[in-house]
Parts: sequence; structure tokens; C-alpha cells
Amino acid sequence: TIKFKPTLIIIDEAHHSVAATWVKILLHFHEAKLLGVTATPERLDGRGLEEYFDKLILGPSVKYLIENSFLSNVKVFTVPVCLSRELIKIKDGDFSASDSVQQLEDAGINGDAVTEYTKRCPNKPAIVFCCNIKHAVGMAALFAQAGYKAASLVSKGVSPEQRAQLIEDLGN
Repeated sequence: TIKFKPTLIIIDEAHHSVAATWVKILLHFHEAKLLGVTATPERLDGRGLEEYFDKLILGPSVKYLIENSFLSNVKVFTVPVCLSRELIKIKDGDFSASDSVQQLEDAGINGDAVTEYTKRCPNKPAIVFCCNIKHAVGMAALFAQAGYKAASLVSKGVSPEQRAQLIEDLGN
């Protein structure tokens, strides 16, 4: 058992706080003040956060952050493609990551993404957001095959030291 009694609990990614594990923690430490932060205040399952949080304070919009130089402006490019949504299952209110990856591979989009990136942004650093670990590893390999220095930074199997080095390498 835990012998200390926190007076404040801070939850990052607070939209997960209504999950069973967090609920047990919050019920156990019910006397502690609670601060939850998240960029995703709406859960895919529709459950609200008001059960645990009294007030919702909205931060500045992405537009404001870009206009005031806190974030870089973005340019979005896409390749013309038709994916078959019928072949992608819905899981927890969102498209299945593994089905999405398979559709991207089957449609040849991953290679197209590297080709388009090379055309539009030669020799520029990039961050590619992927569907899952398999997709991230595969995209890093495709970029490496195209001559880019590429690595995947994933949630599992990466030590804190490796993670810090990968982030530093991107910055350099």
C-alpha cells in the first residue's frame, strides 16, 4: 500500500482520468486537489471529465499560438488517394490503427509520401506522425532508403537516453 497522502495530483493527458485505473487512484486519494491538463478534452467514448474536474479552462487556440510565434505556421500537403473506409474497422470510436496502416501500405501512400516530401521539401528536417509503431518503423525505413537520416521514435522499447538523443539529433 501507499503510505503517503498527496495533497495535489497532477494528471497529464487528463482525458484518460476516467479510465478504471485512474478512477481507483482518484477515489483512493479523494482528499487531494486535482489538476488535469490535456489537449484532448473530449473523449472518444463520449464520457465527460466533469465527474472529476470542476472547471474547464481553455488555453489559447492554435491560430493564436501561430500568430504570436509560439508555434510554427504549418503547410499541409497531401497525395491524391482513395482509401476504402469499409476495410477499416472502428475501434474505441476511431479507425483501427492496424487496418489504417494496412490500407496505407496497400494503396502505396507511404512511398508516395516520401516522394512528395522529397519534391516539396528537399533536405529539410521533418516529423512524420504515424498510425502505430509498425507504421513509424516502416516510414523511417522508407525515408532512410530515400537517403534521409531517419529514425522512429516510438512509445515502447526506447530508453530515456535514446529518446533524448533522437530529439537532439532532430534539432541538429
